[in-house]
Amino acid sequence: MQSLSGKFSLRVDNLSIHAMDIDKLIAKFKETQKFTLTDIGAVLVVGPLGIAATKGYSYGKVFLQSWGGLSAIKKLNSDWEINNGKADAADCALATERNRIAIKGKLDLVNERYDDLIIAILDDKGCARLKQIISGPFSSPRIGAVSAVQSIGGPVLNLLTKAKSFMNGGKCEVFYRGSVQHPK
Repeated sequence: MQSLSGKFSLRVDNLSIHAMDIDKLIAKFKETQKFTLTDIGAVLVVGPLGIAATKGYSYGKVFLQSWGGLSAIKKLNSDWEINNGKADAADCALATERNRIAIKGKLDLVNERYDDLIIAILDDKGCARLKQIISGPFSSPRIGAVSAVQSIGGPVLNLLTKAKSFMNGGKCEVFYRGSVQHPK
């Protein structure tokens, strides 16, 4: 595993995921904040990388919350660059009917660890509205608190965020500049 190097790529258009409605989960999160972005990010860590990175962690709760749903994923792109057993998320994002989600960071496949993997829900500029950091062993990851980076949360937070954005000239720090476009 230490000498594993190369590229892994999965690109899919018009994918349906049964029993999980990502847009519904995001809307539910905005209301209740009862799940982690990790649950959604698991969709982006796919193939052999996903099997390794999700072992020991139960994603079952997300499926129970959204059972019976259907996600229409317009585009999924999962490109990874692997060097010496470390997989770096090169262009990993998906777009549903209403949302775009991306991840950055690394998976240490040799030591079976998340290396500050960041999952973000994006706005139309590619800036993170919500983000969460995952680190530590695959079997028991440390999942950071979801941070509301941009407009989400409630009227007061939205007002403060809009005021800050206005003072910054509407600029934000772009989290994702990859190939997956924001849904229209």
